[in-house]
Amino acid sequence: MSLLETFIATQVFAFLIIFARIGCAMMIMPGISDSVVPMNVRIHIAMVFSFILIPVVQPLLPEIIPETPVAFTLLIVKEILTGLFIGLMSQIMMNAMNLVGALVSHASSLSSAFTFNPQMAAQSSVITGFFSIMIVVMIFVTDLHHLLFLGFIDSYEIFPTQSELMFGDIVVSMSRSLGDAFRIGLMIGAPFVIVSIAVFIGMGLVARLVPQIQVFIVSVPVQVMTGLILLMTSVSAMMLYFLGAYEAFWRDFLTG
Repeated sequence: MSLLETFIATQVFAFLIIFARIGCAMMIMPGISDSVVPMNVRIHIAMVFSFILIPVVQPLLPEIIPETPVAFTLLIVKEILTGLFIGLMSQIMMNAMNLVGALVSHASSLSSAFTFNPQMAAQSSVITGFFSIMIVVMIFVTDLHHLLFLGFIDSYEIFPTQSELMFGDIVVSMSRSLGDAFRIGLMIGAPFVIVSIAVFIGMGLVARLVPQIQVFIVSVPVQVMTGLILLMTSVSAMMLYFLGAYEAFWRDFLTG
């Protein structure tokens, strides 16, 4: 076998296999998958990262290249599905902050104030957009994105290339992650729900005691002021709690 054939059989094949999984995962991971990031920039980042991982991941790849185009295509499709699963797992936990943004927006009567959310690539409330941008910034500032990169590498041990795709385990992991994301979002937004209920109860008592007051007009400024004051005093604790939960989620995922 010539040097060129050896190079194609080892390096090019390894790059294609790695890029199929890592590229799809990085297309969905937080930050890089935002709509403000051009598609060519995402592809270049995924290609460079896949090229860097060749010496690290190559011992975990199959040594024999599939002999038929059908077998090679099935292998690429399996790697693409695995990459999509890893990317979706990184995005599922981000939905916890979207739930928090919805709860805070409802509690502060700002749910009708919409703005463009770059993470969701759609219109969302101002508070939800604020949380979406802040949590992505905090993940990169605190270097938690390194856990994502470690997850990409360790995925070759959790989901080996030679084995079949474990759809049952994937469904169980995604359903469990959705439940954890909902629980975390509800726990973070619980103070706003409690304060909102307390404000409504107070406004109801005021309406019963002083019927002359237009409660529907007075309650909106009170809700906005109360919600914003609570947000200013608790946003740091909310971010710390979510970052801790996000780190624990990825460490549990990496340890199996």
